[in-house]
Amino acid sequence: MMFPTPPPTEELLEHIEELPAPEGLVYAGAEILFKRLADFPNIKEKYPKVMGKLKLSASGAGPLHRPVRDAFVENTGGNIVEGYGLTETTPLVSAGNLFGESPIGVIGLPVPGTEWGIWPSENFDEGPICLGNPNDTNFGEDHTGEICVHGPQVMYEYLNQTEETNDTIKKYEGKL
Repeated sequence: MMFPTPPPTEELLEHIEELPAPEGLVYAGAEILFKRLADFPNIKEKYPKVMGKLKLSASGAGPLHRPVRDAFVENTGGNIVEGYGLTETTPLVSAGNLFGESPIGVIGLPVPGTEWGIWPSENFDEGPICLGNPNDTNFGEDHTGEICVHGPQVMYEYLNQTEETNDTIKKYEGKL
């Protein structure tokens, strides 16, 4: 299901309840959508079929705060995983643990086929601070910068916007 504009919460719950999804479904959205479900009164009693369907939910488009996640999990019985993506990727770069506990505020591991690293925010040409390897001595909170990614989901350019492309899309060792 995709909605150009999120429907009222009751309408969304009715749609989810009607879906033939005996194995469950993946529900993706921004924090505000999870908050609406977390705050919905008596959701378990009013929409009992929804509870077994919300097996996995993916949160993106910004941070997921602990009170929202905890209330959603308590109210629906579902799990939420945070994902990380960019406008320039289609759509995902990394995700938390899909099958277990995922700490709040952690963007997880790169999806298959994705490489990433941390570059100095002010000077890309200096090269990477670290290349996404936790064993790298430059990996950690003491070494901050900008996340740069390479993978099949990274766009090639902004259409007909050469200056914006040159400002945003960089190459390192021949990779976008």
